Amino acid sequence: MRSDEAGKAALEHLGFSVRKLPEMEEQKRADFIATLGDVTLLVEAKLRRDNPTELKRMNAVLAEGEVYGSTHKLGRNNSHSKNIRDGFEQLMQEREEQHDYKVLLYVADCENISVVCEQIVDTLYGATSAFVTTNGGVKETRCYFYDPSEFFDNKEVDAAIVGYRYDDNWHLVLCLNSFSDRFINLRRSALGQLFLGSTIDPLADEARGDAFIVGNDAPRLAGGDKAFARHFPSMDPVLRHLESKYDLPPNTVVQGNMNAPLFIVRRAGDSG
Repeated sequence: MRSDEAGKAALEHLGFSVRKLPEMEEQKRADFIATLGDVTLLVEAKLRRDNPTELKRMNAVLAEGEVYGSTHKLGRNNSHSKNIRDGFEQLMQEREEQHDYKVLLYVADCENISVVCEQIVDTLYGATSAFVTTNGGVKETRCYFYDPSEFFDNKEVDAAIVGYRYDDNWHLVLCLNSFSDRFINLRRSALGQLFLGSTIDPLADEARGDAFIVGNDAPRLAGGDKAFARHFPSMDPVLRHLESKYDLPPNTVVQGNMNAPLFIVRRAGDSG
C-alpha cells in the first residue's frame, strides 16, 4: 500500500470527496484536494511502515521460535520529524489549488501501531509527560511544546490527521495546530465537527486542567546543556517555568517519556 492509496482510503472513509492532484516535474506538491460540505482541504499523505532491517530481524527471531521484543519510546521522534517536515514542505509549495486549510494525513501501517501514532502526535506537538509530586503522590500530566514542535515551526499548516486501519476499522484523530491563524475557524468547521471527541487541542486540554503548555517566553537550553538538564531536573529552566506558570511548589516537576515495549510470539501453526 502506497501513501496516496492509504490517504485516499482514509479520506473517503471520513466522507470526503477526493481529487488526486497531478504530479509536477519541477517540484513536489501535495497529494489531494478533499472536499466535505463547504470545506476544502489541501492534503499531503504520508505512510509509516516498519523499518525493513527491523522486520528482517523480527522474522529471523520468530523463525527460531524465540520471543521478539522491541521498545518504542514515547515523545518526539527524529524519524517522524523528517517525514512530517517533508509533508509540510509539500503543502507549503502549492500555489495553484484553492483551499481553506492545509492538512497533513499521516497513516501508520506497522507493528506497535497505536504507540507509533502516539509518537507522531508527540512529534507534532513537542509533547512529553510532566510528573508532579504532591502530598498524595505523583501525578502525570501531558505537557505540550516541551520539546521542539513541528507545528510551532510551521504555523501555515493548520492540522494533521493521524491514525491507522485495523481489521477494516479506521482509528483517526485530528491534531489542531494552535499556532495557525485559522485555528478557531478550523475548530468550528465541518472538519472540526467531524472529529468531535477525537480531537487533540492543546488549549482545550489546558483549560480543562488536563495538560501543561510551555509558553513561548520559557527559557530554553540547547545541546549538551539540555541533555544534562534531562538527568538533573533541578537544572531545567523549562520545568521551573511550568512551576511558576501553574503555581506549583519549587522542584516538584520532572519530565520523562515512557517506554512502550512490544513482544511477539509465533503461535504453533503460524506460517513463515
